[in-house]
Amino acid sequence: MDILAPTAVLLCFFHLVTVAGRTEVRVLVPPVVRRGSTVTLLCLHNVSSDNLYSVKWYRGNYEFYRYVPRERPPASSFPLPGLEVDMNGSSGQQVTVRVLNRHISGQFTCEVSAEEPDFSTNRDSANLTVLEIGLRKPLLIPASSVHVSGTPMQINCSAQPTVPPPHISFYIDDIKVEKTQVRTVKPGLAVLEVLRLSEFEGPLWIRCEASVSGVYHLSSASIPILEQIPLLGQSNGVPLISTLSTCIFLLHFLLMVQYKLTM
Repeated sequence: MDILAPTAVLLCFFHLVTVAGRTEVRVLVPPVVRRGSTVTLLCLHNVSSDNLYSVKWYRGNYEFYRYVPRERPPASSFPLPGLEVDMNGSSGQQVTVRVLNRHISGQFTCEVSAEEPDFSTNRDSANLTVLEIGLRKPLLIPASSVHVSGTPMQINCSAQPTVPPPHISFYIDDIKVEKTQVRTVKPGLAVLEVLRLSEFEGPLWIRCEASVSGVYHLSSASIPILEQIPLLGQSNGVPLISTLSTCIFLLHFLLMVQYKLTM
C-alpha cells in the first residue's frame, strides 16, 4: 500500500500554525504493520526549506536517519538492527523503511531544527507495532457435528495470538453472526454460543475469521453442522431426532467431501 498518496489529504486535516521562534512538528505513522512490510513515516513541520537545519529520526534513543539540506548528499542513514531505510523514498518530510522483525516495535521520534534566526528545535513521537505472523489459519472446533435446535451449543475458534490480539468473527452460511453471541475467552480464542443455528432443518456451513485491521485477514475452513428440529415426542427428556434428516446430512456431507477431494 502506497502511503505517499494520502499525504496531501493528511496535510489538509493537520494545520501547522507558525509561531515566532517556535518549530511545530507532527509525526504520523501506521500503528500496526506486518513484519517484512515497507512503510512511510511522515514528519510534518512548519519550517521552510530555506530555514531548515536538520530533520532526525529516532527509534527509541537510536538515530537511524538524518536529513540536512545544506550537506551533500543531504540524506544519510545509520545501521539499526531490524530496520532498513529506503533512501529513494526518504526526504525532509518523510522516511521510508522496511521493518524486518517485531523487535523494532516501539516509539519513533522525529526531531526538527531550524536555522537562524530561530534556532528552535522540537520533536514529536508515535508508537509503531510490528506483527510477526505465520501462515496458520484459525481453527474451528465445534462441540458436535449435529446440533439439536433449542439446546446450548459451543463452537470454538482458535487463532494465532498476536499483539494487538486478533478480532474473531463467526459466519453461518457466510452470514456474519451478531457480536452478542460471541464470547472472547482469551486473546486468540473465542466461542460462539447459540441455542439455534437456523430456523430450518439441514446442514449449515460454519467458519470463523481472524483479523487485525490493515495487517491481515484469515479465514478458517468451513465445517458442516446439521441443525435438527426436535420432533414432538420425547424419550427420557431427550428430543427424538429425525433419522431421515441425519441420513440426508451424511449423504450431503460425503458428496461435499468427495467433491473437494477431486478439486
